[in-house]
Amino acid sequence: MKPETPGGTAALAKGLTLLDMVADAPEPLRFAELLRASGLPKPTFARILRTLIAYGLVRQDEARGTYVLGQRFLEMSHKVWESFDLVSAATPELERLAAELGETVALCRLDGTMTQYLAERSPNGLSVRVEVGRRVPLHCTAPGKALLAFQDPAVGRALLDRLTLDLQTPKTITTLDALQADLTLTRARGYSISYEEHLPGVNSVAAPVMGRDNTPMGVLVALGPSSRLDSSNIHPAGRELIAAARRITGAAGAVAISSRPRPRSATGRPSAELSCILPWGAQLGESPVWHEGENTLYWVDILHPAVHRFDPATGRNETCETGKLVSAVIPVTGGRLLVASQDGVEWLDFASGRLTPFVSPEAGIADNRLNDAKCGPDGAIWVGSMRIDASKPTGALYRINANGASERKEGGIIVSNG
Repeated sequence: MKPETPGGTAALAKGLTLLDMVADAPEPLRFAELLRASGLPKPTFARILRTLIAYGLVRQDEARGTYVLGQRFLEMSHKVWESFDLVSAATPELERLAAELGETVALCRLDGTMTQYLAERSPNGLSVRVEVGRRVPLHCTAPGKALLAFQDPAVGRALLDRLTLDLQTPKTITTLDALQADLTLTRARGYSISYEEHLPGVNSVAAPVMGRDNTPMGVLVALGPSSRLDSSNIHPAGRELIAAARRITGAAGAVAISSRPRPRSATGRPSAELSCILPWGAQLGESPVWHEGENTLYWVDILHPAVHRFDPATGRNETCETGKLVSAVIPVTGGRLLVASQDGVEWLDFASGRLTPFVSPEAGIADNRLNDAKCGPDGAIWVGSMRIDASKPTGALYRINANGASERKEGGIIVSNG
């Protein structure tokens, strides 16, 4: 829907519309493609395009004959970031989130080796209260772990070296290895979680507000009583925080993973021939695959995270806690299992939960993770990747043979799925 244009600004509106087309195009467009999409007469279109190029707002790639946003936008974005008021920009989102989630929502920042509350909004009724200006530890709070997880690696290591993992509650992480594993899962999931690690009876979930250097300028956190903000709704809250964080900085992209229940249509009724065989209540159940040799169904809970094995003959569902995000499971010959994890394609020993690396087609791409995977008719593994927050089309599709050699088949994917 186009915005209403004030009188006397038709030419400006046409220029801004053309800018939107250049910016929103999935792939850079050529002159004829832009002209056709604009619906403008060719002389008017050419005149506007020349003006945008003259002011540095649009640039022509002469080698390809396509048009992209110009350098002037980068210069203006620097000025915006230099004067960016994070608290003012976040306030509308804090108010909206507090009302929608029904829990206290706050904005935090890194303050030395602590987390400091900058602003908060609480809903009506019973809620967790936080004091603006208060500083809390990094290692045992959701905002602190989000700040640690998304730092530049060198800065993150320096912060970890300075931390003292004091026991706050019986549920506090007290070893560096356990904290590192939690931070790795946080990066793969896009948000951090604390189950009563800092305050007994209080759970929290947090997502980073990323700055122009791709490090957190702040963190959004939702806090609530553990009886209310429990494992069944803390993950949907995390996805809401991710989306809100992107809106604060104007970043684009849809939330790729949603564990919020979908409402049924008014007329849609379950068939009398269908029945629920496993009322499990997974956070995000995915990748069901039948294992012919075992006569069992394997599936994953991405957000828990865990791999499950269901035996329809006995009704028994066994759970293998993986400790890291696993998005697909693939039975292979010899009764073995491969999984797509946050660290690549790995062998899984279901009995022990032990993961052994097989191949990582995107090793070194920190902002991506693997998503869905299947075994093809020729015995090769086909696996897709995606950016963690699905904000850019950086995903790809890979074919992996039995020797672990991977071949990139397709790129420019936002969310790869089965």
